[in-house]
Amino acid sequence: MKKHSNAKLFSHILILSLVLLIAVGATFSWYNRSVTPSAGSGDLLTYNQTGNINGEGGTIKTYAGTSDNGKITYSSDELSTASGTVSTEPGALNYFKTVITNGETSGDSMVSVYLENFSYSSSLGDSVHIGIIQPEKTYKQFDAESSGSDYKVSSVCLEDNIPLKKGGTTEIYWFIEIDSDVEDAGSITLDTMHLVYN
Repeated sequence: MKKHSNAKLFSHILILSLVLLIAVGATFSWYNRSVTPSAGSGDLLTYNQTGNINGEGGTIKTYAGTSDNGKITYSSDELSTASGTVSTEPGALNYFKTVITNGETSGDSMVSVYLENFSYSSSLGDSVHIGIIQPEKTYKQFDAESSGSDYKVSSVCLEDNIPLKKGGTTEIYWFIEIDSDVEDAGSITLDTMHLVYN
């Protein structure tokens, strides 16, 4: 009986030794055995990106639009701070088109468009909605601050991270919506539009 248990113990030790030998050999066979790799050996992950930042040469113009049974027609006359007032009514959508043009001497760039200030008649309530139709679709509510007889909204980012090619043109279509629960008509006055180069 004792002879049988010694053989069994010996076979267990032999199997355990064999398993350890295979495990250690398989584990270390994956490691590189060279102490210093030779120059140019192996595959390296590299990343190259060219950045184009150009902070001049862009122009921005905004035009008012009118809707006739769902078809929007934009004026050929640019809105300016002197004549940038648009009449509106409760529940109306006031359409605008902003055209950004990059100069031929400027390089490619990324820009954001900001409306510095706009004001509107206090009869139109204390909040308005601004929606972007193109290139993106967004719709946000803005609460205005009282400024005498008008309400004023300051520094609105209309669109950001717009790619602008050298000599290229990009158009942004957007609107200002007046709440339908106000009772009187009024006017909206746009102030300065700014390009911010990213």
